[in-house]
Amino acid sequence: MSTGDPIADRILEAVKASDVGLSKNRISRLFHGHLESDRIDAALEKLIALGALSTQSEPTGGRPSTLWSAMEEEEYQQSDESVAEGENSQAEE
Repeated sequence: MSTGDPIADRILEAVKASDVGLSKNRISRLFHGHLESDRIDAALEKLIALGALSTQSEPTGGRPSTLWSAMEEEEYQQSDESVAEGENSQAEE
C-alpha cells in the first residue's frame, strides 16, 4: 500500500517489519533525528485514519509507552473502501 506520503510509507514499512510494534522514539530514529515531531505525528494520524495502524499502551516504569502496530492489509483496505462508500453516499444526497 502506498499512501502517497513518503514519510507515512516509510513508517508503515518499518512498523510492518516489527514483530511487536514501534514506539514513537523508534519511529523518530528511522529518520535519524532529521524530521520534526509534528511531521511524524501527521504521518501517524494519516495511517490511523486509513486504518493501516493501531496503537496499544505498553506499561513501563513511568509513563506508559504507545506502540504502533500494523493492521492486516485486508482490514485497512476494507476500512478504506467503507470510507469511500460513505463519501459517495454523502455526495449523492
